[in-house]
Amino acid sequence: MAGVDHVVVMLGDQALRLHMWIDTAFVRRLVPVMRRQGARRILYQAGDCADRVMAIFSPAVWLPRNTLARSYIGQHRDNESVTAFLATEANDLQWIGHRAGISSDGLSKGSLQRSARTFNVATFRDYGYRTVTDRAAVHTADFSRYG
Repeated sequence: MAGVDHVVVMLGDQALRLHMWIDTAFVRRLVPVMRRQGARRILYQAGDCADRVMAIFSPAVWLPRNTLARSYIGQHRDNESVTAFLATEANDLQWIGHRAGISSDGLSKGSLQRSARTFNVATFRDYGYRTVTDRAAVHTADFSRYG
């Protein structure tokens, strides 16, 4: 990791996360390595049904999380555990939680932007690295929407 400016973490295994918080375990091991090597910024890709860092669920997150995305509950809890860890034990790093809903590798729908209130389900093709370079995104866990 020597010479790395930022790290983008995009993990996930729906079935395994029902029993283990694998992202949390990974990030807990990654952060000390980042510190030793001088990497200062980390972007953690969380799902759009994960809530903000240690916040009370808004109806916009609660409803889809507990209906349409109910089978991903382990994943949501793992995502929230990672962002809580970053906010409480890695706040010296420039962490960013990106709550993006990504559904397919279809055609581009445009440019994704950070949004505190609204979200769109995106394609992998549109998931860019604009957020990791956005200084205003540091210590936030926002949605993505098409702008």
